[in-house]
Amino acid sequence: AMAGSRPLRRTAVVATPLDDFAIFDNTVENKTQARGLDMPKLVDRVEQRREIRSAARRVFARHGIAGTGLTHVAEAAGMGRSSLYHYYPDKAALMRDLVREVMTEEESFFAALVEGEGTPLERAERLARALAAMFEKWSAVARMLFDFRLRETRGFRPFFRRIRNHLASLIA
Repeated sequence: AMAGSRPLRRTAVVATPLDDFAIFDNTVENKTQARGLDMPKLVDRVEQRREIRSAARRVFARHGIAGTGLTHVAEAAGMGRSSLYHYYPDKAALMRDLVREVMTEEESFFAALVEGEGTPLERAERLARALAAMFEKWSAVARMLFDFRLRETRGFRPFFRRIRNHLASLIA
């Protein structure tokens, strides 16, 4: 600016709400991309929590509960730790959901085998074959479940009671 002249006024360019909408041929995505911004990611919360639990299964199976932090789970799920907190406030909440999911799957699997068609002997044989075939899958979650079982013994009682009832129905 020259001496005696008024200083240059800087004005900010303010986007109006209409700038974000496609008025002519441009789509919202094109206008946003042209400005170098990413569109907000729409996330299915239920599906994202399922993906986090899936990643947690892998990490807990490999390192156990004590050896795994939420940072490890977040990395395995492909997200930052702060993003994981939007879905699970702490490791205990994630563990409860994960163990509940595993136990529900196992109980459904067990019940379907025990309560299926056939004589009690045929169902018991089918159960024994299926259980033997599951050893590899169970080895992937056994460490996690044993670690959790040591911490939360009361939570497993209703599960084992239901399994016992399924077995009782096999011989009843």
